[in-house]
Amino acid sequence: MPAAAGFARREAACLQAYYDDICAATAEDGAPELAFKTADTALAFGLDALEMSRIYVAPEDRYAMQRLSELLKKAVGRGAVSVEELYGTEDAVIARYIPQIGASSGCSIKL
Repeated sequence: MPAAAGFARREAACLQAYYDDICAATAEDGAPELAFKTADTALAFGLDALEMSRIYVAPEDRYAMQRLSELLKKAVGRGAVSVEELYGTEDAVIARYIPQIGASSGCSIKL
């Protein structure tokens, strides 16, 4: 079973407990931050997060993320996409290029 299924296997009540235990706090440097009210919930969330992190440590995933970041850096450098657009949604960025992709490759992508 893929590691990404980890949180999907959690009961809705378990996930809701994480949200319900979040509070606003102050970091050591005085900056505002989110924290958990209870150590037990923080521990449970931390253990779940570690389980989920396995999807990001596979060599293939790290390689793909590295290549994607290099391609996006080139695209920004050439003016093909702006940094602001990259903070939007994937659908919006992809939709902007659908005509170019379809025309140049014969590919027909539907969102």
